[in-house]
Amino acid sequence: MSDSQWRRVSPLSVVFYLAQLARAAARQIVQLTVPAAAVLAGTGGITAERVYGLGLLVAAGAVATAIARYANFRFFLGDESIVIRSGVFSRNQLNIQYDRIQAINDSQNPVYRLFNLVNLKLDTPGSAESEADLPAVSPDIAQTLRERVRAAGSARGAGAGDGAPETAQVVHSLGTLDMLRIGLSSRTVLVFLAVIPWLLDTVGERFSRQYTPEYLFNRATGAIYRTLDLSPAATLATLVVALLVVLGAVSIVAAMLRFNGYTLTQDGSSFSSRAGLLTVRSHAVATRKIQCLTLRRSMMLGLFSGTRLTAFPAASYQQEDGPFLVPFATGQQAVALARRLWGNDCRELSLTADGDYLPVDRRYKGYLFLRRGVIPAAGLGAFLLLSGDYTGGQLLAGAAAAVAWLLAVAAGAELHWRRLGIERAGDGIAVRRGLIGWQVDSFPARKVQSVEVTQTFLQRRRQLASLRLSLAQQPFLMPV
Repeated sequence: MSDSQWRRVSPLSVVFYLAQLARAAARQIVQLTVPAAAVLAGTGGITAERVYGLGLLVAAGAVATAIARYANFRFFLGDESIVIRSGVFSRNQLNIQYDRIQAINDSQNPVYRLFNLVNLKLDTPGSAESEADLPAVSPDIAQTLRERVRAAGSARGAGAGDGAPETAQVVHSLGTLDMLRIGLSSRTVLVFLAVIPWLLDTVGERFSRQYTPEYLFNRATGAIYRTLDLSPAATLATLVVALLVVLGAVSIVAAMLRFNGYTLTQDGSSFSSRAGLLTVRSHAVATRKIQCLTLRRSMMLGLFSGTRLTAFPAASYQQEDGPFLVPFATGQQAVALARRLWGNDCRELSLTADGDYLPVDRRYKGYLFLRRGVIPAAGLGAFLLLSGDYTGGQLLAGAAAAVAWLLAVAAGAELHWRRLGIERAGDGIAVRRGLIGWQVDSFPARKVQSVEVTQTFLQRRRQLASLRLSLAQQPFLMPV
């Protein structure tokens, strides 16, 4: 191949390389901070000027490295493979056959959208992370690469099984109303509530005033009381409603930023999702790489009769994009999508919470009650009794709290036991669990890499055991 056949990426790929370096530094923040602090302390002490100077030096080095990586990056689209050359101090050449590429993920942030560019990630079998990246290339190159990968797959005869479409087709999409449902049923509100105290402390230290929750509560209730002339009870109710509205709005905005315009497309044996408001991301997965499918309905999702579907490829916990996600679908839609994703696998599984599940032994409830209720309550009670003197009223209150805790644990153990079950039908295995909502994990039996049976002393006496099924993605522990 001549030099004229090699292609370069856009100079804006420097932005991609800077983000890559930032993520790598964030993962190694402790390892980088301690040596830097030691160097500063050993050469004259840590001052603001020296910290800023070191920061500017690191930033300049990162920019220089990103520019050098762009200058040394080349790729070539051959008839049967893509060849990538990269490296600053050591030159690397990567040759990937088109028929080995299982998925092509792309993303487009607002800057790239202005210049009509995308980032591509190539996914191959057995790779925990993307095999190769093509930063800041034109959509035409992405389309050409997808067509060659599709042609290579067709020539090899790779298909998703009976009923798989020969051409790409949209099998699921989400609208504006679905964004509202996703936002109101997500956990973003809980994360926001967890961050608020830290944010208030930070703001208070910055402006020499402690904006504690108590301070803001008193200011808000006082303003509502003076403005609307309400009673104290009505003022409190108005404040609670206003807070819920704000948190719901934050969660809905977060859902729109991530899932706006969501579409799920099937192309033979591959599925790809595309969504995003500011940064548009495309996430693809090949059916043969899926290890486990999870259908989950939380209490909030149940209010909207919704189900979340997650496909876990091998080692998805190590991938930047994470698992493959369908954020919202009705119960029937989720089951239909799960059957599409599995293709010829797990056809006989019900894939719902109402399937024919084999329950675990009833004595498992006692085990949960003992482990989560009796032992913690007894340990905490003994510690408190030995650590101080208490009045009769305090002891009575503590006993009442312990009884309430044990009753709550007993109710939780009962619900957990009723939900827990395993289904084996044909070549598929499904595990159901849950407390208030439910979750069903399904996988083909051939995906199980190892089976481990363990017995504690009490389990041996009662002829019970724990069964651990290990997949390439995650283990499943079942008491039987």
